[in-house]
Amino acid sequence: MSARSISSAFPFESKFVHVNGVRMHYVEQGAGQPIVFIHGLPVHSYVWRNVLPHVAKVGRCIAIDLYGFGKSDQPTQPVDYRTHADMVAGVINALGLTKIILVVMDWGSPMGFQYAHDHPDNVRGIAFWEALVRPITPTTAEASTRALFKVLKTSVGGHLLVQRANILLNILLGQLVSRKLSAEEKAAYHAPFATYNSRYAMRAVVGALPVDGFPKAAHDSMQAYSDWLCTTTDLPKLMLVASKPLVGKPQFVAWTAEHFPNLKVVELEGAHFLQENAPDKVSAVIIEWIGTIPPMRASAPTLEPLEQPDPEPMSFDQTLHVGKSSHPYRKSGRALTVASSRAEPSHLGLGKRAKHSK
Repeated sequence: MSARSISSAFPFESKFVHVNGVRMHYVEQGAGQPIVFIHGLPVHSYVWRNVLPHVAKVGRCIAIDLYGFGKSDQPTQPVDYRTHADMVAGVINALGLTKIILVVMDWGSPMGFQYAHDHPDNVRGIAFWEALVRPITPTTAEASTRALFKVLKTSVGGHLLVQRANILLNILLGQLVSRKLSAEEKAAYHAPFATYNSRYAMRAVVGALPVDGFPKAAHDSMQAYSDWLCTTTDLPKLMLVASKPLVGKPQFVAWTAEHFPNLKVVELEGAHFLQENAPDKVSAVIIEWIGTIPPMRASAPTLEPLEQPDPEPMSFDQTLHVGKSSHPYRKSGRALTVASSRAEPSHLGLGKRAKHSK
């Protein structure tokens, strides 16, 4: 799909639900299998406009505006990590969505990972890219990335750079899309953040993001979902890899491929916001992957115990034996299995992932 054929239109009806007194905005298209899209920073649901029409062929696509973004209500005071995560869970609960598939990236990735960790029986699979699969620490992020966020988290950096200078939209967004955005697209991204006060939401997210262990509660939550994702053999996962990444550097991609079981990896040409560079290819890979996800096993019904007269005391050996993960890539020198959007898997080394041309 060429830049000219990528539409700037956002032809979706705005819908709202209330979560803990906050009006949360979302758009949707399609019917059937719920597929929940969660955007990153500094964008909003507009970023999915060219993906939803494609993926809506296989399910009910719902793109949420996170707290303070798009048309969702704006916070007026600091919002911690758990509150952001609870807002996402609240939207999913308010809409009555069950057995969902998550598509997440950037700041949306910890929101999706956290939901999956907290509600494992309600998630069929999770697709992600440019994601925070671990907390931001010296071993999981480059020094320049950590330094930038530390500056933005300060009161001076948040006030001058995020709210007043609006560098996340004025400078960073253009660097995270591998084509030139049109005037209409830029206007759409800027619209929810036209004033100093409206940009407080972006500052609140930067403040909630844990860097080098602080805030500790957020760090611990992210570490918990990361540890869980490393052991969930029955949760299908799809990782898209941007050829010009911000977060998904080769060493971090390799770590994820080694430690996350039941993972499919596909590389696409483009920068951080892949859905702005090749929405058709992103959609095709997601649709193909969704077609491989098996049905969720139904929970066993709860049975009422039968009435028994004066049962004899019984003893049970309640020792639980848990085996190690059978993930074939973990701590092995074997090649990583990477699938293309044409469903023709190839066995390549970590340095040679399947690519999709522009």
